[in-house]
Amino acid sequence: MQGMSASPKWQRRVQAVAIASAFGATMLAFANTALAVEATITPTPVATSENEVTPVPTTGLERVRATATIRLGYVDGAKPFSYQDDGGKPAGYSVELCQHVATALKTELALPDLKVEWIEQSFDQRLTAVQDGNVDVQCAAGAATLVDREQVSFSIPVFPGSVGVVLRKDAPSRLKDLLEDGEPRFQPIWRASPAQVLGEKTFAAVPGGAAESFLNERKASLRLASKVVPVADFAAGVEAVILHKADAFFADRALLLDAAQNHPAGHDLVVLDRKFTHQPVALGVPRDDEGLRLVVDRTLSRMYRSGELQKTYEAYFGQADDSTLTFFRLSVLPE
Repeated sequence: MQGMSASPKWQRRVQAVAIASAFGATMLAFANTALAVEATITPTPVATSENEVTPVPTTGLERVRATATIRLGYVDGAKPFSYQDDGGKPAGYSVELCQHVATALKTELALPDLKVEWIEQSFDQRLTAVQDGNVDVQCAAGAATLVDREQVSFSIPVFPGSVGVVLRKDAPSRLKDLLEDGEPRFQPIWRASPAQVLGEKTFAAVPGGAAESFLNERKASLRLASKVVPVADFAAGVEAVILHKADAFFADRALLLDAAQNHPAGHDLVVLDRKFTHQPVALGVPRDDEGLRLVVDRTLSRMYRSGELQKTYEAYFGQADDSTLTFFRLSVLPE
């Protein structure tokens, strides 16, 4: 009896397993069918011209190539390096050098229609404009100092710069002697010491320049009580001396010489012969952009070898003496 009752129960179990297996197979087939249908209605992405992403230029040279435009910065009122001529166009020694760079880029990049865009900045914007990518080459040539190289890079030197000083012709002779020679030429024992004479004076300089750095260093080392007052730009510094608001204005000596010669009140000014510092002047270029810097340096070096650099220099500064020619000869790079 027990064997006869077990048979139907076993059969029912077998039937249940078969039904479950069939249901699982059906569900699996349904899932595979659904995936197949989804694959047919979901298109595979195809690259089209609309989907293509143009690489963003990462260097100044790449940006010049991509836009067919070179942006050149300059500062007005920094004659003879950079200024606006009577027609309002950029002019000057370093401006002409940058024009040669733009011409060279037309050949280097095979862009005969390269557009040149001039961007005017104030003196204190000249470095940040390059650092922020607003200009590709800074033609407001400045001293290539280590401090400034924290923000931008520089071309090979284009001018043997130096800090000089301008005073009124009627300035006290003791002040002139001290600034020219470092000590008074005649000093009675009852007169004030050199430190006392300088300590009573007010000197002007443009903030952020080599002249301001020099004045502050000397003031600290000599423990002078002299006032160093900031002026907005070069023209304001000259005006401060003319109007007796400053006893002397320190700046690049070449700029001071031009002011004394061409300023309406230049006959009241005197630029001393002394050069307080010696620092090379160069064009500013972006850091880590060796491609653009190479084009700039190659252009300047070739200008020297062709005689064009000396010709340009003498158009703004007069005949180059032996020391200037030696400076250029040591600065340019061989091919």
